[in-house]
Amino acid sequence: MHRIASVTLWMSVILASIIAFQLFVVIDEERPAGTRRSFDVQSVEAPTKDAAIDAMSAAAEQFGRNIYKVHPDPRNSAEGRILFVFVGDEDAFTSNGGYDYPTFFAQAMATRVLDADAITTEDLRGRYVTDATADEMPALLGALEEAGMTAREGTVPVLGLLLYVAGQGNLGGSFAVMVVALGLAISYSVACQRKVYALKALHGYRRADDLRAEVVAASRTLGVGLAVLVVVGVPVLGLVTQFHQALGFLRVLAGTFAVLYAVVVMLVVVAVLTLPSAHVPVVLKGERMSLRVGLLAAGAQIIVLAIVLATSIASLGRVEAVEASLDTSRHWETGDPLYALRLSVAGGSGEEDQRRAAPGLGAVVAEMEAAGQVLLAVPEAHYEDEGGAGEGGQEADGTGHMLLIVNDEYLERQVVHDAEGRRIGNLPQEPNTFTLLVPSGREGDAQALLDEYVAYFGDFTCMVGPPAEGATCDAQGEVVLTAPGQDLFTYGGTAYLPAEMQQEGLFVEDPVVAVVSAASGLISPLLYVSYASRDRLLFSEPDVLDAGLQERGARDAFQGIDNAADAVATSVALAQRELRMDVFSLALGWTLLVLSAIVMVVVYCDRRKRPMFVGLIHGHPFTARHARYLVGAVALSGAGIGLAAVAGGVRAAPRDLAVATVFLVIQVAVAVVSIRIYESRFRADLIKRY
Repeated sequence: MHRIASVTLWMSVILASIIAFQLFVVIDEERPAGTRRSFDVQSVEAPTKDAAIDAMSAAAEQFGRNIYKVHPDPRNSAEGRILFVFVGDEDAFTSNGGYDYPTFFAQAMATRVLDADAITTEDLRGRYVTDATADEMPALLGALEEAGMTAREGTVPVLGLLLYVAGQGNLGGSFAVMVVALGLAISYSVACQRKVYALKALHGYRRADDLRAEVVAASRTLGVGLAVLVVVGVPVLGLVTQFHQALGFLRVLAGTFAVLYAVVVMLVVVAVLTLPSAHVPVVLKGERMSLRVGLLAAGAQIIVLAIVLATSIASLGRVEAVEASLDTSRHWETGDPLYALRLSVAGGSGEEDQRRAAPGLGAVVAEMEAAGQVLLAVPEAHYEDEGGAGEGGQEADGTGHMLLIVNDEYLERQVVHDAEGRRIGNLPQEPNTFTLLVPSGREGDAQALLDEYVAYFGDFTCMVGPPAEGATCDAQGEVVLTAPGQDLFTYGGTAYLPAEMQQEGLFVEDPVVAVVSAASGLISPLLYVSYASRDRLLFSEPDVLDAGLQERGARDAFQGIDNAADAVATSVALAQRELRMDVFSLALGWTLLVLSAIVMVVVYCDRRKRPMFVGLIHGHPFTARHARYLVGAVALSGAGIGLAAVAGGVRAAPRDLAVATVFLVIQVAVAVVSIRIYESRFRADLIKRY
């Protein structure tokens, strides 16, 4: 095969191994070692919790299968889990690691296995996995139904997992680029063999023989790539995974390579069988390169340019987001660590669960806030003409303002100055009272604004769900003017999402700040649950929080208590992982862009040898000889940029437009350099021929 095709095939081997690794990580998360199926318990109507646990154990023993209750790690819900096991087959349980789970990739998901007897405050609803077969699942779910547990099978097919993996870390874009690259490289390699095919045809060979030779050549090239991968990859796999679940991963890897091989063979078959037939003497004399290859290269260039441009712009956004997240770390380092309370994701009615947990959480917040162990920071955009409110960034126009609802602990950690330059703190914390901090340079009547928020806290926040016990909702406020030009941190960015998805609203400039304590009774318990669900209610003593929720019977409504700063670090790590894949995608994409540009130039020059020679000997300048092609290159680049814009990858922002311009210039530069190299290499041949 042509060396361009060989390099492309080797790159596809690397990409296939990355896809296989990511796929097995997701498979391990969805189906822990030794399990096959999953189901969701939606409701539990057993007489007691112990009775439900006993019923699950009995079902495991009855069917001789192991059942695992999947529960997020209470201290690291995004990257850790606990498997509470109901053992029905001791041998199978032991063969899959027993209580020492063979974690495949600890950086993705850390796993602990505990006996089902260790279940205490955990919600029995939610997700379970088992090693039962598909035929056994209806009977198993029926047995649970008889015990008072409503369960539905929730097994995700492998194809669904593959689609999920394609969406992670930009693997989908890399896969699309790889398929286009393989198609172009193989077609170009086959087109370069047309003289060889012509000579074979003189000796009686048929097209089937040519096809067999190309398949063998592709197989040999892939074999070399796999051999190198084994030599290099096995030690790396040992370092990363300690060879845990190695057989399972090898099965996934073999399946991935089988798909890759099938794709390659299919592309070879299409390239060989669609190669236009030509008269043998004409080919041997130097038939022009097929226009089909040039058109394929042009189409590839448009598609890949759109993907690479969108990936580059997204990468720049990720870099900026990571830098911004790291810059905000100093705000998390002030004072004791803060913890976010994660709502349960178990089945059932979320609203009913929240209403049931609200009184307990409200009481815990009141007690912990009195001890200085709760921080409240809720940014809301208030629109004066509509009276609406919602969480978000700075207002888009002059019809509204930002409100930041905080408590006194926020003012202990974040410095806010009044109009005289004094630090604000130790504000009144009495029933029905709140303090409104208004920037001194703000237009409008401060008293009118206060009246608006007296109504807001008295008629809305206090009345969401049942009011707090003893609350009268008779709001009374006081205005304190603050110095203008203050950027206040909102303690955002704590969701387990990549950093670039959490940059909006990290800081607010000159907001109206409402200091409202739990003792005021102006924030209902149900609203505190809402704030907790948005990571706007943070705690400095997780053990006190845990014990308080257990004491009030509300702990099972929450799946975990996570360190908020760790969540920020996790979001940065997710963005950095995407950046690593971006580097691979960009390298692959630029390789294909250069490849497509070279193929287009080869086809163009090969089909215009005579006009090029005439222009050359008559002293026509380079731009005059190739003006049409260069205009076409600009048009193709413009088409790729336009495709990226239509897909949403390019916006009318200065940075995006600058990146698009750089891409266009580079594409034209590659075309110019390729044509000059072609002319310099084949000038003597042109003189001899013409």
